[in-house]
Amino acid sequence: MWWTDNTLTDNTLTDNTLTDNTLTDNTLTDNTLTDNTLTDNTLTDNTLTDNTLTDNTLTDNTLTDNTLTDNTLTDNTLTDNTLTDNTLTDNTLTDNTLTDNTLTDNTLTDNTLTDNTLTDNTLTDNTLTDNTLTDNTLTDNTLTDNTLTDNTLTYNTLTDNTLTDNTLTDNTLTDNTLTDNTLTDNTLTDNTLTDNTLTDNTLTDNTLTDNTFTDNTLTDNTLMDNTLTDNTLTDNTLTDNTLTDNTLTDNTLTDNTLTYNTLTDNTLTDNTLTDNTLTDNTLTLQGGSLGEGRHQLLIRKERKVFLLVT
Repeated sequence: MWWTDNTLTDNTLTDNTLTDNTLTDNTLTDNTLTDNTLTDNTLTDNTLTDNTLTDNTLTDNTLTDNTLTDNTLTDNTLTDNTLTDNTLTDNTLTDNTLTDNTLTDNTLTDNTLTDNTLTDNTLTDNTLTDNTLTDNTLTDNTLTDNTLTDNTLTYNTLTDNTLTDNTLTDNTLTDNTLTDNTLTDNTLTDNTLTDNTLTDNTLTDNTLTDNTFTDNTLTDNTLMDNTLTDNTLTDNTLTDNTLTDNTLTDNTLTDNTLTYNTLTDNTLTDNTLTDNTLTDNTLTLQGGSLGEGRHQLLIRKERKVFLLVT
């Protein structure tokens, strides 16, 4: 069935099955969809505003160049859908399950996601701005070349996700749990991370600038070939992490606790370290160990060498 240039307002759809429909240039406003099954539908250039979707199943649908604003999605199941060049603004998603969906070149702004489960989704070249994510579970998702700005993440659980070549700016992460994630070639600027738990994550070739890290717990993470500049780290706890070939410049570290970490071939320049506690770490530089248990910090400045033993 083809639907073109229609206006649908204040309709109620319950327990329907919609399959292989094509919707183009339609306007859908204030509709209510409950317990419907939508499969293999194609939506292009539609405008969806103030619709309510509850307990629906959406599978293998294709959405392109649609505008979705102020919609409410609750307890829906979305699987194997493809979203391209859509604009999503001020939508509310609660208790939905999103699996194996593909999002490309979409713009997501001021959306609210709460208690959703996102698994095996692929996000590429999307722009996410001013979104709020709370108590969501994100597992095995792949994010590539996305731009994330001014988003707020609180009490989320992120596991086995892969982030590559993304740009993260002015985001706020609080009380999240990140486990077994892989971050490569990402750019993080002016982000604020507070009271997060990071375990068994791998960070490689990322660039971190002007970020603020406070009261985070990092355990068994691997950091390699990252560049950290002008970041502020305060009251963080690092245990059993491996740091190799990282470059730290002009960072401020205060009241951090480092225990049983392994640091190898890292380069530290013009950093400020105050009231940090280092215990049983292994530091290796230029092929030689700086000791276990007792720590030696080598500071080079203006051709002078100072050896500080703690």
